[in-house]
Amino acid sequence: MNTACGSWVDDGVNNMRAVFKVLLLSLPTIALAQDHLTANRLLDMYNNATGNGRQEVQRHVETFEQGASAANSYNNAEGRNDAVLYCVPRNIVLKGDQLMDILRRQVEADPDSLGTTVWQIALIEALREEFPCKP
Repeated sequence: MNTACGSWVDDGVNNMRAVFKVLLLSLPTIALAQDHLTANRLLDMYNNATGNGRQEVQRHVETFEQGASAANSYNNAEGRNDAVLYCVPRNIVLKGDQLMDILRRQVEADPDSLGTTVWQIALIEALREEFPCKP
């Protein structure tokens, strides 16, 4: 077995720390690229997209959720269960179209509050509602 590969697999907690640090460094770039884009506006963009526009929105939303999911995994590994944002069952992998559907349903349920929130926060709130953590 390749020792470099073996050490990566064998040292999961330190690897999660490294991934989390990379995510933290990339968050300002993500925030600047989509500054103040509300959930309502994101849903409008998605609904009115042409060409590959829908896939691009799905890709951005999916990438954001993957980062939040990595942060959840890191918090779990560190025993910080109170810092876990939402709890998706292990057998579910969320795709962009599913995330947009979850966001849409939650915004429709609370359009005045959630719809006017920055889309990243609205998505986390929607995921918390959809996949609450059990005590």
